[in-house]
This record gives sequence, C-alpha cells and structure tokens, in this order.
Amino acid sequence: TSLCAAPTDLPHAAMFGESSMVERTAVRLGKFLTQRPITVIMSSLVVCCVLASGLVFRFNMEARSTSLYVPQHSPLAQLRDDMWQTFGVTPDPFIVIVSRSDGGNVISKDILIRALKIHQTIVNTTSAEEIPHFTNPGGSSSPPEPRSGKVHFKDVCLKHFIFELEDYACAVGSVLQLWLYDEANLRSAPAAEVKRVVSDAWANHEIDLGGVEVSDSGEVSAGAIGMMYYLNKRGANYDTGATAGWEEAAWQAVRNTPSRALMPGHRVSAAWSGPDDPRGGQVDLRVTVYSRHINELEAQAFVKEDGHLMGFAVTAVLGYVCLALSLGSKGEIAAGGGTRGLVGRIFLGLSCGVSVGLSLVAGFGLACYLGVPLTPVSPLVVFTLLGVSVDDMI
Repeated sequence: TSLCAAPTDLPHAAMFGESSMVERTAVRLGKFLTQRPITVIMSSLVVCCVLASGLVFRFNMEARSTSLYVPQHSPLAQLRDDMWQTFGVTPDPFIVIVSRSDGGNVISKDILIRALKIHQTIVNTTSAEEIPHFTNPGGSSSPPEPRSGKVHFKDVCLKHFIFELEDYACAVGSVLQLWLYDEANLRSAPAAEVKRVVSDAWANHEIDLGGVEVSDSGEVSAGAIGMMYYLNKRGANYDTGATAGWEEAAWQAVRNTPSRALMPGHRVSAAWSGPDDPRGGQVDLRVTVYSRHINELEAQAFVKEDGHLMGFAVTAVLGYVCLALSLGSKGEIAAGGGTRGLVGRIFLGLSCGVSVGLSLVAGFGLACYLGVPLTPVSPLVVFTLLGVSVDDMI
C-alpha cells in the first residue's frame, strides 16, 4: 500500500508512523508500570523525598531588593558593580521619621527633645542576641575563627572624620546635629532660639526637613523630622549578618519604648510628651522606621506568617478535587461495582492528590539544589502549578 500511495499521502503516512511509535512507546511504558507497581511507587517516593530534601539542606530565601529588582547579569547591574568598585559601596541608610499624629509642626523644643531620646535609644542599642562575627587572630595564614559578642551601633556604622571633634564618628544626619546630639545643650536653649537656629540651618541647606513651610518672617515649620543612620556595607559585620541583627534590635528597641516605632501607617503614642498641644493635652508622635534589612525581614515574614494559611488553601483544593474524583456520578459508581468501585475511586483521588503534592515539593527542592533561591513571590507559583495539576487530574 505504501508503494502505491500518492506523493501527497507520504507526509500523512510519515505522521501516522510517528504517532504509532509514540503509542507503542506509551503501551510499553504502561505495561512496565503495571507489571511492577510496588517498585514504581517506592522508587517515585524515594526520588521525591531526595529532591524535597533540598528544602531542608539547601533552602535559600532571597529578599534583598538589590537582587530581586535588578537582574544580576544585566548591563545595569554591571554598571552598578563598576561604580561600587571605583567609588566604593554606598552605605545603607537606617531611616527614622518622626512626625506628629495630628500633622502639626515638629519644630519645637519639646518635640526635638523627644526625638533626641529616640536617637539615644537607637545608638545605645546592642544586638538582641549573640551575632557571630569573625576575627583572624593568627594572621593571614590562619582561617577565620567565629566568636560571639554583642554588636553595637559603632560596630556597624559608617565612620567619617569630624573636624570639630578631631576624631572619627558614626555618620548620622538629622536636625539634632545642630546641638551635637547633646541633650543638655538642647534643653538649655530657649524655645525661640531653637526655632531660629533650625530656620537658619534650613535656609543655608544644612539640614533636611519634611513638609516645610516658611512664614513671612522666615520662620520654618515642618511636618516631619528625618534621622539617617548610615551603615557600613564594607565591614565584616555586614557580610556575617551582624548589621541586620543590629537593625532588627534597634527596630525592636524603639518599638518596645513607650513611643513605639511601628511600620508605616501606624499611629504610636509618645512617652516623651509635653505641653505642646494647644489644647493642653499630650501630643502623640508617629514614628516610622525603614531600612533595607527590615524591608527584607517583612518580606520573609510574609512567607513565614502566612505559610499555614497557604498550606490550608492547598490542602482544601486537593481535598475538594479528591472528593470530586472519588464520588463521580451514580452511573460511574454503579458501573464500577457499587461500594467497591466507590472505594477504588476514593483511593484514586487520594493518590492523585498525593502525587500533585509530592511533585510541588520535589520541584521546589530541586530548585534549591540547583541554587535557585526562593523569593516572597515563589509561594504564589504553587497555586498556578496546582491549577494545571488539577486539570490533569480531572
């Protein structure tokens, strides 16, 4: 028949031959699986467990903004690396914003004193737990040896030389620098002089303020005070995680004070309140803390805190699909042998659900072994893969 076929029928014959080859391969594979069910099932479980172990031994959560939002092999990343190699790595800012909850003026002696107390809380903070950092007591030929110790702000800050002090000091920028962060100097200054000094410094571009308004007399009012604490990215503490530990400890220290610092959008009460409110009451402050590491901690917390909810959602979807596959229609149950057929369909639905769950876990474990980090967006992929898997199951 093939010799007598017309030339136009040859491609169809070739396609038919390929289809037959695929079918024969599928039949052989099916026979192999059905003849050795226990071996195939146990082998699949072992492979899935081995791959899933990557979540235990090679788990890596990537939440750094410099890695997530800039492709590491892009020209932009190369330009950034060249700039850092030439001019040095830019410091990481630890930013604290202080404002009044009623939106009023923060340029007053009382508010500045309370802001200074927040500053003192931050600079006097030590890491909440023992953060390992490394020294090399034996010289360059000896390997680094870990040691534990409390990390202070002076251990992680970027230092620059202050001519007035004739010494190096941590780089901190705020309106409080006008009084050298000395509470005695600020308290001894009259309230009118405090406003005049701030107005002159802002006019000379010596300080930064938020929501500035200038009166006809030149007096400055502002809606927010910013305090910038510059952290050294070149230090050993930055690479070992000690800097991140200090940032979290400083954040918690401000939160645990009566004037707790929460994330943006939260109203907090200030312990260091005074008669600034014209109504005679105490003024509430809104304190906001931001840093790259805190942002990353919040991104990781999304996965940790909501992981049980996502697990419940996945379990509910798989349970519903297994139930739907188990029940089927009345005709299918009757055709399958009544109760025996129903039990068989129940085990079929459960096996499909287990197979989907194992495939998802094995896939993430394999990604960890291949060095692909998981990001805060990775859990959302589960529902996409689950939808495709459910379609295949049905």
